[in-house]
Amino acid sequence: MRARPSAPRPHELRALAATLPKAAWTRPVITEGNQGPIVAQFVFLRVRGIRHGLPGPRVWTVFRRQIHPEPELKFYLSNAPATCSRAERVRVRGLR
Repeated sequence: MRARPSAPRPHELRALAATLPKAAWTRPVITEGNQGPIVAQFVFLRVRGIRHGLPGPRVWTVFRRQIHPEPELKFYLSNAPATCSRAERVRVRGLR
């Protein structure tokens, strides 16, 4: 399968994260720590990865940032099924 010539150009994840509205970010509790709950901000998006100009499978892009004055942005791809709940994705993320 090849990307159509008329298909939109792929977005880099860091650039995509910069366009996310404030309302897109949620604050679930990742896990309970010794000093209270561990919380971060998350956005989950379904995307189709592109490698070597070819479309790949649809996956979750997980954007995570700490709740600090200068939050560090982290992002990764997950092959969890589309039906996987947000709570389950956050729970599994907390196991890493």
